[in-house]
Amino acid sequence: MTGNKYFIYPSNSISECAAIRNKNSCAISAQCDVYKCWEIVGNEDYKVGELTDKGIQITNPILLNRYLYGADPFEDEECKDCFSFPICGGGCPHKRIENKFNKQNFNLCSRFRDNFEEYLLLRSQKMNNI
Repeated sequence: MTGNKYFIYPSNSISECAAIRNKNSCAISAQCDVYKCWEIVGNEDYKVGELTDKGIQITNPILLNRYLYGADPFEDEECKDCFSFPICGGGCPHKRIENKFNKQNFNLCSRFRDNFEEYLLLRSQKMNNI
């Protein structure tokens, strides 16, 4: 267990990594390549642009649009019908894009989905052992 006694309960706000669907956020490599996800920095297949002396120059607008608009969990019927949505945020947007556009099969579901009662019980026990 971590030092945070409330770590087992999901956040009550809709949040995800900042880089994906926020048009003003990105990850920049040491080589000045621009990516929309910090997990794939350095993989040139996912490079969306380059940082130049004139600012960011987009080199792959199709990929950029996938990251900005192709990973919306509110458009996913399974997510919309799920008990833990929107608390979970719909999972990793990069993996959602991989599933949708690259025929991958990443599990996007939160660990809370099938164990919500157990997590609430654990949280209650932790709160009572202050």
